[in-house]
Amino acid sequence: MDAEPDVASLFAPVAVEETFDGVLTEARQVLGGLDDPVDAELWGSDLIGALASSAAGQSSLMNTLTGSLVPAAETASTPEALALLRVFAAVGSPALRAAAGQAAARLRDDTEREAARDPRVVFEMIDAAAARLRLERAISAGECPEQPDQVDDVVAHRALLRARLDLLAAQG
Repeated sequence: MDAEPDVASLFAPVAVEETFDGVLTEARQVLGGLDDPVDAELWGSDLIGALASSAAGQSSLMNTLTGSLVPAAETASTPEALALLRVFAAVGSPALRAAAGQAAARLRDDTEREAARDPRVVFEMIDAAAARLRLERAISAGECPEQPDQVDDVVAHRALLRARLDLLAAQG
C-alpha cells in the first residue's frame, strides 16, 4: 500500500512563496483523485497547516497565500490551479476565501470564453424543467459502463442521480 506523502515535510523548510510548484504538483496528484468535496477541503486544511510551519504566523501565511499563491494559481490557469483556488475559497481566512473565490470565478469566465471559440463546445443555461427532461432521457437510455470502476461508480451514484432528478422535478 502506498503511503500518503507527509505534506508538512514537503513544505516546512521552504519559504511559502517558493512552494507554488510543489503545491500545484500536490494539488494535481491529490485533488484529481478525490470525489468528495469534503476530502478536498480536508486536504486544503492540511496544506495550510503544513505551510504554517514555514510562515511567521497564521496571519502572515494567509496574507502570503492571498497575495502570492492566489495570483500565481490564477496565472497558471490549469485545472489543478482552479481546484486549489476552489479549496482555498472554502477553507481559508475570510480574505483568502474572497480572493480565491474571485480568482476561481475569473478562471470559470476565461474557460467559458475559450470554449465559446470552439464550435464543438456548447454552454447554455437551462431551467430545471429542461434539466429534468435531459436527465430523464439519459437515465432511460440505460447505463453503459465500460470499465470495472465505472460499474462501481454507476452503482454508487445511482441514489444521488435519483435524488437530483426528484429535486429537479420539485423545482420545475
